[in-house]
Amino acid sequence: MISNNHCRPGVSLGLLLLLSAAACWGEADFEQTEVTERSYPASVIRTVSLENRNGSIDLHAWDRAEIQLKVTKRVKGWGLDQTEEILKEIQVEPIHEGETLTIRAVWPNHWSWRVRSASVQYEIKLPRRMNVKTTSSNGRVFASGLEGKQQYSSTNGKIQVQGSKGLLKAETVNGAVEIEGARGAIEAQTKNGSIRTRNMQGRLRANATNGRVRASFSTPPDGEVVLSTINGSVRLTLPAHTHANVVARTVNGSIATDFPLMVQGKIGKKIEGKLGEGGPPITLSTVNGRIRISTLGQVPN
Repeated sequence: MISNNHCRPGVSLGLLLLLSAAACWGEADFEQTEVTERSYPASVIRTVSLENRNGSIDLHAWDRAEIQLKVTKRVKGWGLDQTEEILKEIQVEPIHEGETLTIRAVWPNHWSWRVRSASVQYEIKLPRRMNVKTTSSNGRVFASGLEGKQQYSSTNGKIQVQGSKGLLKAETVNGAVEIEGARGAIEAQTKNGSIRTRNMQGRLRANATNGRVRASFSTPPDGEVVLSTINGSVRLTLPAHTHANVVARTVNGSIATDFPLMVQGKIGKKIEGKLGEGGPPITLSTVNGRIRISTLGQVPN
């Protein structure tokens, strides 16, 4: 399905050709959209690999043995011919090789200055246990309900994951990472942005450079937990009956805990101790910021 929207002063062109106030002072502003949908049997596919340059990625688990792919291409610019040309030149080419379905868009090398922006948006429904790997340059990534091996990366964009199980790795350069209701082994990383995980079960490694790190576990961790940042605070929330070995350190900041903590040595910029009888290792660190260990159910300060 293809639609185009543009305007000229005093002209009404119906539902698909909408007036744009910003363009009515000069040359017409066009927006062209093309939507396509495809389905693939999932019986012989174990991994979906997706690469995107500009645009969002939305992944949703379902209970059907098929992969449903919806692709929305969108081009905006000041010339009808130019926007139509770029819309046609952007080609999405799913390739099925062995047990992997690879989805990527082929972009034109050059386009007219009359084209202001172009994007490809992916919406995919796939079986819960499907393995997924996505790479995005400019755009957010959202995933819900998947239970296979998952790897999400972005250069400029937020990564959001809900209700995942198993191995999960989420990494972005400029953007936040938000994970909720995950169970398994989780890795999260960002250079410029915050990391927040809620209702976690399992183990976690979360690293930020410029941004705060927040992690909340609904059950005691069953493996190593590492939370670190350079510029930002660190907060870890745990159930009251958690048993763990804790190391916390900061250079410019304070350390506080709601738990009775058996500490070795002096309490200052670094503490080492046990929660309860001791257990999985927990390491919390920051250079510029405070550290707090909270009990689940406590209202944060």
